[in-house]
Amino acid sequence: MGYKVRRFDDLEPFDHPFGNVWVYFSGEDHPAVNIAQVKIIDDRRHYHKKATEFYYVLRGRGRIYLDSDEVPLAPGTSVLIEPGTRHRAVADVGKLDILVVSSPPYSPDDEFFD
Repeated sequence: MGYKVRRFDDLEPFDHPFGNVWVYFSGEDHPAVNIAQVKIIDDRRHYHKKATEFYYVLRGRGRIYLDSDEVPLAPGTSVLIEPGTRHRAVADVGKLDILVVSSPPYSPDDEFFD
């Protein structure tokens, strides 16, 4: 079969220090990309040496800190984060619901904190 289908309601979330994560597709599904839906309350500033991340805000409002810049987040906002860019997303009220695409797929070994 040359395709896979995942539905949000069928996924089991797991807790992460910044919020909750539902993984649609991981590196086990495809070697080039990881796709997850993340509900962020308050992320910790970090960076990746290998991964490029793409954030797409589905619901909520907040801001993302990218190196020394602050960018407001609202539904429909997209952010492309290159390797080495320090970043941290914060919800204004409640949670930010963000679709996160990572290439290569997310690995805890590629998450670094200052």
